[in-house]
Amino acid sequence: MRVERDQNVNTHPIGRTWAQKRTCPDGQGLLDGSDVVVLSSSHGKPFMPTLYSRAYMQPEALLPDSRRLRVRLLALADNERWLSSELAALIRRELGAEVPFVWDSYNWDGWLKDCPLRDLLDFVTLAICTRQQDRRPPIIARVNAIFAQESVAYEVAEDGSVRPKVDLEFAAAVRSALAGLTNARYRAVRAEFELGQAALTPINPNWSSATYHTFRANEALFRLVDPAQPRLVAGRVEQVYGPLVQAVYSGTPQLAREATAALNGYKDWIDAAHFERHAPGSEEPHDMPQSLGALMVSQGASYLRWLLDLDARVNGGPTPEGESHLSA
Repeated sequence: MRVERDQNVNTHPIGRTWAQKRTCPDGQGLLDGSDVVVLSSSHGKPFMPTLYSRAYMQPEALLPDSRRLRVRLLALADNERWLSSELAALIRRELGAEVPFVWDSYNWDGWLKDCPLRDLLDFVTLAICTRQQDRRPPIIARVNAIFAQESVAYEVAEDGSVRPKVDLEFAAAVRSALAGLTNARYRAVRAEFELGQAALTPINPNWSSATYHTFRANEALFRLVDPAQPRLVAGRVEQVYGPLVQAVYSGTPQLAREATAALNGYKDWIDAAHFERHAPGSEEPHDMPQSLGALMVSQGASYLRWLLDLDARVNGGPTPEGESHLSA
């Protein structure tokens, strides 16, 4: 690695720290030997201009795979010293894949550049999980930086699993819904919701299944609030959730009107999700594009979180915000 310094950088403690850590200027990962870090003594931080390809040559759509992605992951893995006989054994045990052993070492270079995409993405997760817990967040950040810079359709979650990349609103809605499902009262709701999330595999995510199970999670809550209701249908929403809305927002007429309007929107979402159970004229579920799937799942997750909060405030128990509300 070549590091260019101005004449005063050796006397700047922050500049020396950055140089020693070999950290890339945007904080997104370690640089490989082909990169140049220019250290500025005026600010004490590394600086690198935006690369032309990242500014002007980004693809219109996210890519499923690329050679550059594989080379950069290989460089990161080598720099982080992931590539060990233990990791090769883990890959064989968990993935059923063989990293070629040539002469006296594993051929990681050849395997990572040519392995099936599923093995590459699973390799990322397994490699992260071999690190100590406190070392995982910066590694995940570096991998996500590579994913973003190479415009591929994946991101690494906090637990190290690789998932399809969707917009920030979608991710926020999912996290928020899960936060509201920690109470044992909502065990069945959470089980359905997690089935939906499990359908969003990195390769060929099933948005139809994700939408279906998000609907089932909403239906499980609907039955929990009113056990007499056999199914979640738009025509019964006002009957079941209307009293909860009035109980929570009756003191503020404007909020009550807004919440009632939100319930009407929820009815439309229910009607749309019903179509996803089966394609018209077919007994088999149909494929759903990511753009529509992310919309359906994120909206379903947002409604779920809101209705969980209403139920908790009226029937007692912790709300998604973590407060405790007892029944009147």
